[in-house]
Amino acid sequence: MHERDKRVGALRVALGESVESFAKGQIRVRAFDPCNPGPCATFRFQYRTREFLMAQKIIQIPSTPKNKRSNSSPRPSDADQHSKRKKSTRKVKEESLPSHSPPIRLGSDSHDIADAALEAEIRTRQQMVENLRKEREIQVWLTFRMHYYSECH
Repeated sequence: MHERDKRVGALRVALGESVESFAKGQIRVRAFDPCNPGPCATFRFQYRTREFLMAQKIIQIPSTPKNKRSNSSPRPSDADQHSKRKKSTRKVKEESLPSHSPPIRLGSDSHDIADAALEAEIRTRQQMVENLRKEREIQVWLTFRMHYYSECH
């Protein structure tokens, strides 16, 4: 599955509590310091989409054929294509966007991609905060129930 097909900014890797693995023969670990056999370094990997990395200027924005053509004069085939297009005779009903729709921005494609990636990141983080709130409410409720039942029985 291509990264564009996945939800933008939703993939993350984070370390949780240590869990002992019983898989044998897959990994060999040699202690750096025999007196202190714990980890020497801890790595944290966070996956980011191409659009997000472009928005942060971590990777270069690839030049598109559209951008290359804007610097040169239009090709004759482009002019022919434009003249051959049929004009629509039907009127299009204008409607306002619903309030929950993201704002439409005018600008270069790279800015639009960057804005979309950042907005998706904000939505993802808001959803994560909401999920944490729900988890906390459940934990409080379970703690109350356990305390209540321990006193009653």
